[in-house]
Amino acid sequence: MPNAIYIIDCDGIVQFKAPLNNATTTRKALQTILAGKPAKMKSYFKPATPWVVMSTAKRAGHGPGKDFVHGLSRLIWNVLIKNNIRTFLKRGNVAPCQKPEWK
Repeated sequence: MPNAIYIIDCDGIVQFKAPLNNATTTRKALQTILAGKPAKMKSYFKPATPWVVMSTAKRAGHGPGKDFVHGLSRLIWNVLIKNNIRTFLKRGNVAPCQKPEWK
């Protein structure tokens, strides 16, 4: 899930960007852009459900599970809290840009 998202139109202009993929917001942004409107929604990070985390941890074995528990506090601070605060405080999702000039 933590992949950056960029929706770029046929003219090469970024119409929507988000630092982390939130499938629901990305779908809404794409539908809004296809309807001819600007996508002004914000994409907040939503963590995986406990069931997904546990099933992934079981398949990963003991080593990665220990690493996950060890880095969990940093993960919660950097991704869940800090990133969502930054997203909340941003005024717009995409800076105004000009059409690129190709030479």
